[in-house]
Amino acid sequence: MHVGFAPVFMNTSGAMSDLDCFKHELALADLAEPLGFDSIWQPEHHFSGYEMTPNVLQFLTYMAGRTKTVRLGSMVVVLPWHNPLRVVEDVTQLDYYSGGRAILGIGRGLGAMEFGGFGIEMSDTRDLFVEKAETVVNALKTLVPGSAFLSLSAIRLPPCRPVRYPRPRNHATGSCPACTRHLSMAAASSAGCLVPISQ
Repeated sequence: MHVGFAPVFMNTSGAMSDLDCFKHELALADLAEPLGFDSIWQPEHHFSGYEMTPNVLQFLTYMAGRTKTVRLGSMVVVLPWHNPLRVVEDVTQLDYYSGGRAILGIGRGLGAMEFGGFGIEMSDTRDLFVEKAETVVNALKTLVPGSAFLSLSAIRLPPCRPVRYPRPRNHATGSCPACTRHLSMAAASSAGCLVPISQ
């Protein structure tokens, strides 16, 4: 059995300062490994006191320097809000820093307030997610082709691969039928990519 821990970083009531909230949750995260948890996970959220971790991979990189054995997972990096090549660079760097302990979770997102804050139309999110997910999966394997939303040419991304690629450590979530189809295709083409879909 694999048991993971996720700090909350929630301060919706304002009962404490954001700094005190972070100190409290980081202290709990420091206990995960000595208490025997197998992994530390964190979601991405923006613009409120609900789960105040806008940069999941930055938090996990911080925890990589404070731990030795726990795996470090994003639940999830919301791809429509990111340049997918930057996601690949950041997660690969996390994997190098942690000695191969990174688990990349990607998703489409669902918070209208968050999409509005980034100026992204909700009607574009499915296509954005599908294209960016395919780019991430492909970039972890090889060079990156051009695309519709992203003006990309074939480029090399050093460091070019995670430490133990293609170990099955990539996860994605989605609930719409179109996303499910594309995630299944990405899984089939990604040498062991595991894609659990939430319905």
